[in-house]
Amino acid sequence: MKIIRRYSILKLLIYFLQKTVGQKIIIGLTGLGLSLFILIHMLGNLFILSGPSAYNEYAHKLHEFPALILLEVGLLIFFAGHIALSLLLQIKNKKARGETSYHLQAKGDKKIKLAHQFLWFQGGVLFVFLVFHLWSFKFGPHYETQLNGESVRDIYKLVFESFKNPFYTIGYSLVLLILSVHLFRGLPASFKSLGLSHSFYLSLIEKFSIFFAILITLGFLAPIWYIFVYL
Repeated sequence: MKIIRRYSILKLLIYFLQKTVGQKIIIGLTGLGLSLFILIHMLGNLFILSGPSAYNEYAHKLHEFPALILLEVGLLIFFAGHIALSLLLQIKNKKARGETSYHLQAKGDKKIKLAHQFLWFQGGVLFVFLVFHLWSFKFGPHYETQLNGESVRDIYKLVFESFKNPFYTIGYSLVLLILSVHLFRGLPASFKSLGLSHSFYLSLIEKFSIFFAILITLGFLAPIWYIFVYL
């Protein structure tokens, strides 16, 4: 009986994902989930401004979290699914319009902004960077330091060395600008995918998206440029 129920739920989920409405809901939920992850990650990075001990303590507690590997793999799957479904919907919409130049000829509300047209492309760039970023810090040089009488990995030193490199710092900053645009355009799209399409709510969401995108960008830029310029 349990097997039959599980099969029915799986069949229903597959049917749900095959429908455009279901895909839009998944894109919206994953978009909001990824935005929350970015906010948490940005807040963690601010420990860099408090010095080596504070940041290493934060990094040590994070890396000692039992389910960290599962969360990292889940994050990549989450991100890949978000991009794949967004690209799929982009293709569906293009086919539905029939004329490829329609979105360039449309006027007023029907005209889709350039940044919105390439949300999936921006997401692809961010996904590649995420893989590179996780790989470089997880499998990069292993330094050790003493923290509360315990030998731990010196993540601060690795971060310091990385962002003393002008190419890494400038590249990281450019990716953050892409992230800022993606958040500014992507957050309203995520809420709209979940049914919040009323002009009043969208107006508030767009204002919040501007604030959120600026907050995230400055929050990530502050520590790396502090290292690059002052340390």
